[in-house]
Amino acid sequence: SDIDNGGSKEEPLCCNCGEKVDEACFKCWHTGFRAAMCSPLPQLLPQESGPSDWFYIVSALDTEQGEKRVLDIKFSSRQAKAEIWLYTPNGSAAQMWRWDGEGRLESKLG
Repeated sequence: SDIDNGGSKEEPLCCNCGEKVDEACFKCWHTGFRAAMCSPLPQLLPQESGPSDWFYIVSALDTEQGEKRVLDIKFSSRQAKAEIWLYTPNGSAAQMWRWDGEGRLESKLG
């Protein structure tokens, strides 16, 4: 069940580098937006980003179990409640994250 993009067969472009998305990239099924990761991986958003700035950035991290996950940062600001979503590679099991006010990531699931 692919995302309906009006019947277009055009390949999606990476939101980080603008290159065509390949098998190494991820697609965000939760929001329906395209999510992709490139090498080198982008850094996490700087904390001084203002509330008027919108971002669509992904970054990968390895968990203790060895699985690779993707951080999809849609919006960040000086506010503590800026939302950050974490996706598994297949786009399932999304978890909500936010900055805790001291520049640290906090998971809604604890």
